[in-house]
Amino acid sequence: MKIYRSKKLLLSIIIILAFSFNLFAQKEYKSFCSFDNIEIERLLSSKSDCDGVIEIQNSYRVRVYIHVVRSSIGHGGQSTTAVNEAINILSNDFNPHGISFEIVGNIDYIDDDFYYNAPNLSVFNINPHNDGVDIYLFDDDSSVNDGGTNSDSTAFFLSGIISNQSLTRSSAISHEMAHVFNLSHTYANHCTLDRFEWIDGTDCDSRGDWVCDTPADPYHFSFPDNYTNPYPNVNEDCNWVATLENIDCTPQEPISNYNPDITNIMAYAPPNCMDHFTLGQGLRMKKYLECLPRLIATWEPDFYCPENVTITERVDGFEVLYVASSNTIISSSNIYPNAVVEYNAGLSITLIPGFHAQSDSNFRAHIHGCQTNAKNDVSNLNTNKQQTISVYPNPSNINITIQASEDFYKYIIYDSLTQNIILSNNHQGKSSSLNISKLKKGIYIIKVFTENGLLYSKFVKD
Repeated sequence: MKIYRSKKLLLSIIIILAFSFNLFAQKEYKSFCSFDNIEIERLLSSKSDCDGVIEIQNSYRVRVYIHVVRSSIGHGGQSTTAVNEAINILSNDFNPHGISFEIVGNIDYIDDDFYYNAPNLSVFNINPHNDGVDIYLFDDDSSVNDGGTNSDSTAFFLSGIISNQSLTRSSAISHEMAHVFNLSHTYANHCTLDRFEWIDGTDCDSRGDWVCDTPADPYHFSFPDNYTNPYPNVNEDCNWVATLENIDCTPQEPISNYNPDITNIMAYAPPNCMDHFTLGQGLRMKKYLECLPRLIATWEPDFYCPENVTITERVDGFEVLYVASSNTIISSSNIYPNAVVEYNAGLSITLIPGFHAQSDSNFRAHIHGCQTNAKNDVSNLNTNKQQTISVYPNPSNINITIQASEDFYKYIIYDSLTQNIILSNNHQGKSSSLNISKLKKGIYIIKVFTENGLLYSKFVKD
């Protein structure tokens, strides 16, 4: 993430931050390319967990734990009002994408001068949780103006002010949360010759930020010593005003041809410019919530029914996507072989030019709407509300039971990493018990065949 360093920062803190994603420019400005390298590694490492069958839900409810850091005598720290404002901003930014947040318990006050006077990533060791996202909030008037997470945690912190705006009470909190959900900066990979994003979108799902509905962004600035403007390519109206001298590596295409979205929450811009995530970014975050082991335990299925949905992202093979709306769905999506996609709208579904359900894909559309065909269970992908499937216990390391609401005549178990079939059996009945002790640890997908169609579920072997 972007970096904000104070003028007086201990060497030990600098070393810690060197291994983090940092969000915004601090008072001393330096190059961020090393942080981009970490971001690239994080994207690439996610492929091993997310290349298999992925079932993407309509909505997710993520558990959140709030920590407020104060002095050793309990002075300072963000107020309850400020915390509530921060959570409201977080909700407003994520709710349009079917991601909501549940605050668990009361605010955890960390009264410790060591952290209060020098915010850094080591605070993640204080009262952490593995079933939700930990948010550590420091004072607005802290000596460190920063925000960060690291490559393998479900925690982030915010501290200080940038461009006269509190990081805690701005969409900077959403930027950091999105990094926890494995979303990258819009300018990710731009200095990497074999991964920079072409302006015309060629291979956009494997270049740049890996999101196809965010424009190519070359904006990554190397700050000379004592530079005073952290956003030289953004004017006060949040418009792109780039010059080549303000870019830290020469773009692959003429700088005048670029038109990145500076108001995107993952762009490099002042917090007051941050306004929205794209639909593709929302879909990618939900995909990572489903498949990354560190994120799977942080959420529960939730019921969220948007009025209108527009879908532009492609759906890769072995992905499972359910989309519901109370009114309309408009789609130009490309559905690849072996993908399973279901649309359910209350009024109309419009497939516009660009939509393509390829051979061997499974595409279904219904006019029912959220209220008559709600998908509340992470394990369901059904055309009828009464069709359900569950796997328990989940996770498990010895035995599991597949339980369906109707008889099934066959089931297949896939390794979500390799997409290889691990087990395929004929069966008659509504339930089946399996010994999984010999399976390696990981995520597995179960495909169940019934007379009324296919059901999908997943389980974790721990």
